[in-house]
Amino acid sequence: MKKILLNFYSSFGNSYSKTLKSNNFNSKQNFIRNCIVVLSLLLFSGTLNAQTTVTKYFTGPTQEIDGCGSDYCATVGSVNFTSGDFPAGAVITDVKVTITWQKTGGTCSAPTSDLPNNAEISFRIDAPDLNIGLPLAPELTWSGETQGGVVTTVFDDAGTTAPSGTPTSGTFKPAGVVTFANNFNGLAPFGIWQLMAGDTFSNNNALCVYNFSVTITANVPPTAVCKTNQLTEIFLDENGQATLTPQDLDGGSSDAEGPVTLSLSKDTFDCSEVGQNFPVTLTVTDFAGETDSCVTPIWVRDTMQPVVSCKDATVILDANGSYQLTKNDLDNGSTDNCSADNNLTYTFSPAWFYCKDVGVHTVTMTVEDEHGNSASCDATVTVSKGEDLAITDAYPVDICYGAAANTGKIVLKWAGIAQEVILKPDGGIATTYNSGLENGELDITGLVAGNYTLEINGICGQMVSSTVEIKQLEELAIANAVPIDICFGAGGSTGKIDLEWNGSVNFIGIQSTYPNGGTGSRSIDQGLDNGYTTIDNFPAGIHEITLYGTCSKTVSTTVEIKQLEELAIANAVPIDICFGAGSSTGKIDLEWDGSVNFIGIQSTYPNGGTGSRSIDQGLDNGYTTIENFPAGIHEITLYGTCSETVSTTVEIKQLEELAIANAEPIDICFGAGSSTGKIDLEWDGSVNFIGIQSTYPNGGTGSRSID
Repeated sequence: MKKILLNFYSSFGNSYSKTLKSNNFNSKQNFIRNCIVVLSLLLFSGTLNAQTTVTKYFTGPTQEIDGCGSDYCATVGSVNFTSGDFPAGAVITDVKVTITWQKTGGTCSAPTSDLPNNAEISFRIDAPDLNIGLPLAPELTWSGETQGGVVTTVFDDAGTTAPSGTPTSGTFKPAGVVTFANNFNGLAPFGIWQLMAGDTFSNNNALCVYNFSVTITANVPPTAVCKTNQLTEIFLDENGQATLTPQDLDGGSSDAEGPVTLSLSKDTFDCSEVGQNFPVTLTVTDFAGETDSCVTPIWVRDTMQPVVSCKDATVILDANGSYQLTKNDLDNGSTDNCSADNNLTYTFSPAWFYCKDVGVHTVTMTVEDEHGNSASCDATVTVSKGEDLAITDAYPVDICYGAAANTGKIVLKWAGIAQEVILKPDGGIATTYNSGLENGELDITGLVAGNYTLEINGICGQMVSSTVEIKQLEELAIANAVPIDICFGAGGSTGKIDLEWNGSVNFIGIQSTYPNGGTGSRSIDQGLDNGYTTIDNFPAGIHEITLYGTCSKTVSTTVEIKQLEELAIANAVPIDICFGAGSSTGKIDLEWDGSVNFIGIQSTYPNGGTGSRSIDQGLDNGYTTIENFPAGIHEITLYGTCSETVSTTVEIKQLEELAIANAEPIDICFGAGSSTGKIDLEWDGSVNFIGIQSTYPNGGTGSRSID
């Protein structure tokens, strides 16, 4: 470092002393201050950056430009950088240009206070040996007509703003769109650098350029060294990921001037890249941003075994008496770092079971991923022939009245596994069914009336059977509908209907209308197989009974259930035997309240004989005339619908011949009322009424009757 500083001091001192001799705008103090700044930069660079920074100066003579006609139309001067200024292999990392100048009225040697045209100033730095130039300040960079005096303008990419307005001293970025770094970084730092300036119009406003310098910082690029350029494997982890670090590939990369930063063009890999080769670039970057690189081909590998998990299972043999294991039977959530579940291959040992294998077995499940990695686990498998074969239902669908003779049907259902169903009609040819049996039911159609035997053969030698009769149904009709009325004193809904029918009924619908105007409905679908039923719990009212037949036919009838009165005999009137009539022509007119099932009669005759009889017809209206009685005492007993009885005794007489035995007048006494006469009358036989026809002394007549 001392040698560098001494050399710099000697070189810079000599060049700067030339500047002092040729330029009266600098002072010894400026020289010392600039030396301190440059020495500080060199000390900073030497300890941290280890780059080489060289400044070359153009110190005069002053160049006066006034009206050269365009931008950059005049050459101010040049500086030259040689190979001895930088280490071998160095390339440019930074450039800055410092110009000391003035835009003045008049000339550089005889300036005036005239107002200058600042807008016509322009500067450009050219590197002819590199065949590159960079506009530092094109026309219109500055503006106005104010003199700025002598200024020192430093053009540096580190500047925050471009120059503008009235010229001032300071550090600025180039005013164009291109930077030093864009044009020069990475190029060799050797050759001539010349400053071009422009002052477009000849207007006695001179542009005076007193001196300029070019400072180049150069750096020797690093050297990238890979461990190998041969194919290198990288292995994915349990998450299907792999990470490559620069240190994995670095084989001793270095930089002569200091530490380097290592980076990779690709450092992560996943399952989608297994089996592929990737040229991975190791890039070595020094502190100045210079790089070098080398390439190692990377081969992505997956050697992780699947994580296998088994579960025990119970399996049921199928209709063929066999079972093949599947993933769903034994897999308990096996996973793989790369392969999705549907890309894993599952194999089992053993994989098939048959009737002979019913029982418990140990099975090995092996899981293999897409890349050939595999692992296994064991599970306990219980082999079963399933539920014992049994018929759960077998019922006929009979042949409807008027339908074709072969429209019968049998619905068969079973538990267990069936291999075939055999239908055997009595005296007919058997039919075998061996498809469509998976769901445990079969509809057999096209059958005629008759008896059928159903035989189901299951797996592993099981067999069950049943017999079903298909009938030819009669026409649907109501044969009888008898109400059982509500007994006196019984509950309000104790009425019943005894119903009989022909044909087959699915259900019975009932619509009821009650004495108070209310309505109700209900249906019955149980106990309808035998063609009769007793329907309970009716209140009094009119009940419409509709039978809904198996064959979609309906028939209806209306039944009235009554609230019965208390059983009582209202009247029992004998009609005696007339004189000369037959001995058994007596009658009894009988009336009653309530409902009577039948009437019992016990008779005792005048000669001491007895007799009995019963009557069960014509009792619906609460009255009847009972005939053919001989004379005697007759006990009448009414047997009510509700098992109650009432009785009365009636005598029937043998009447004598009708005759008047005596008719005695009782005359009207003197002074008595004119209508106080009487007749005492006696007769033999039976009289219904007496008729009287009268003729009075005055010739008048009259009539009346007595009953």
